[in-house]
Amino acid sequence: MMKKVLLLALLASGPYSLSAGPDSASNYFINNSPSLLDFGIFRLERAIQEAWDAARVIYDWDEDKIVVIYNQFKPTEGTWVPSLSSEDCREFISLIRAQAGFLDGKPWGAARHSFFSEYFTHEGYVSGNKDDHDKRLVELDKKFKLVCYTTLIPKAEISRE
Repeated sequence: MMKKVLLLALLASGPYSLSAGPDSASNYFINNSPSLLDFGIFRLERAIQEAWDAARVIYDWDEDKIVVIYNQFKPTEGTWVPSLSSEDCREFISLIRAQAGFLDGKPWGAARHSFFSEYFTHEGYVSGNKDDHDKRLVELDKKFKLVCYTTLIPKAEISRE
């Protein structure tokens, strides 16, 4: 009788597997480690968000750029208006450059590359020759792009919430 109940239970479970585990989508993410680029973007975004919580960092595949984006929202009497030239954006870009360790378009002092490029390296060691490593970081600095938007939100829409 016990064997019949067990067999009936197995048949009732249908095509489902008796073992649990991740499906193919989960396995894809499990089996793909983050690269230095992935981890560098994560670390850079965390560092920038300490001062600019609305900032995001992405990699633009088509442009081969690491893009720091800041979109701030300000109330206005008018309609929704994105603006790229506000004083707030100029301040953001100036302060982000300083945070990266750049003054007048060049790294501060004797530095050969930005502080930001350091987020894309291994901790505590250099893979390969130090001069080659520094050259890669100088090249990486050329890939950073700062983008700032100020989106003006109608006050009427803010007051509805």
